[in-house]
Amino acid sequence: MARQPVIQITCSRCTRVEHRPMSEAGSLKDTTPAFTGAYRGKKVVFEDLCESCFRIIDGHWKEINKQLVKMSPSRQKPTKSQLAK
Repeated sequence: MARQPVIQITCSRCTRVEHRPMSEAGSLKDTTPAFTGAYRGKKVVFEDLCESCFRIIDGHWKEINKQLVKMSPSRQKPTKSQLAK
């Protein structure tokens, strides 16, 4: 039976407990938050995230920050043929 050193991580969002290999989790002295976000003066910091919460937050953050395309209606006057439709 093989043994491997692991780190126990408690998710800051859902309090789920996960065990990760030392090589994947980084060093014990690493205190960098898993996620830091700010919007309109409000800051959100999660120290540790489980895989599920990380995927959820990553997806939401990508949706918030993606470029909004074609959200504004056209500002041109409609032609007579468009009005006839």
